[in-house]
Amino acid sequence: MGCHEGKLSHEGIARILAVGRDEELTDAAGAENREAERALRQLLSAPVSIVLADTWRVPEASSATPNDVGTLREMLMDSSLDIGTAKTIKDGAKRECRRRGDEKKAKHAACLAVYFAAIANALVFHKEKISSYSYLELETAFTKMAESPWMAPELVPLFCRARDVYKRKAKRDA
Repeated sequence: MGCHEGKLSHEGIARILAVGRDEELTDAAGAENREAERALRQLLSAPVSIVLADTWRVPEASSATPNDVGTLREMLMDSSLDIGTAKTIKDGAKRECRRRGDEKKAKHAACLAVYFAAIANALVFHKEKISSYSYLELETAFTKMAESPWMAPELVPLFCRARDVYKRKAKRDA
């Protein structure tokens, strides 16, 4: 996926979000969906420490350190997650998206979901926009994320709530 001016490209995002969408679910497309779902599930179960340390290497479940206070999933769904930490997660996911490129589509899709979930958390729980994307672009991204067949079910309501907030803001600012 190509990046320009620090943003993830729209074409690249569209390619990742299209994993298995708008196609007849062939065995290959179904396999891509399962692979993306598995990569996202693994990333969301990562201990908080590896994400905040910006290693983004997900260890086996048994190797979580005793100092971990939870998982990335718990953090993204937490209404008390501070803006600074949401930005750290967003920026780390963006860097990881750039590292992944198209060669590992499923892992790239998982990082992209985390990127947008961090943006959604800041908006839904703090009413703060932590992205340079326009409200319309974010509304579209949240809609596509929520409708992705590989999306973690617990993230769907977060994306829907964020989409609705941005939809209202886009209408007001138009």
